[in-house]
Amino acid sequence: MLRTWQEMLLRIVERLDDHFTLRDVLAQRDALVRAFPNNNNVDAKIRQQLQVLRDRKIIEFTSRGSYRRLVPRAQPTLYYESIDSSALKSASQIARVALEAWTVLNLRCRRCDSMLVALPPNTPISDVTCVKCRAEYQVKSKAGPFPRYLVGASHAKLLERLRSAPLPDYLLVEYDSRLQMVKYAVIIAGDQIDAPRIHARKELSANARRAGWIGARIDIENLDIIPVVSPSFIQRPAEKL
Repeated sequence: MLRTWQEMLLRIVERLDDHFTLRDVLAQRDALVRAFPNNNNVDAKIRQQLQVLRDRKIIEFTSRGSYRRLVPRAQPTLYYESIDSSALKSASQIARVALEAWTVLNLRCRRCDSMLVALPPNTPISDVTCVKCRAEYQVKSKAGPFPRYLVGASHAKLLERLRSAPLPDYLLVEYDSRLQMVKYAVIIAGDQIDAPRIHARKELSANARRAGWIGARIDIENLDIIPVVSPSFIQRPAEKL
């Protein structure tokens, strides 16, 4: 079921601190852009829906641009929301965008336990970032177990990043599309991935939309993983893929 603007904004507000600001809400605007790609006036819509939440006694305005939540903080969920899919072409693209939204609504930074926010669409090698320590994460989703190789971003962009800093952490999310539920999720720390693990894919043909573009495959065999969601719901020590 596609959530309305009001429901999506409520999900965001329910995960903020008890006292929050308009800036905190606007930090999540890119998650809303991804969920509602056909809306061209996102900031105005956010302000409008905050007024609706105020009228419903879910929040109160404490001063200009400052709010207090009047309902309890929501608990994380394994279920992800449907999105406006009219601008997307495949079921995997729809799931990818929905699970990026699930990430920012339900997970926190593994380094400092702060909120995550979505980066602007088409950011080269990262999807979300931490509001405090600025750690970056790339979200990979699959309706089934992950193979040895991840399909990466631009081969050149990945190598360029490695020349100055480690790659972002990779969040691997296995999901059930029928239940719209996350089944399994782990994090691979980006500092484990070096240049020999990044292999160029075949150059896109002249007839392709991005003719000449060269993607990458990332070898993740034998890398340590950090469990996030597992079938047993028990936090386990680092393992090997």
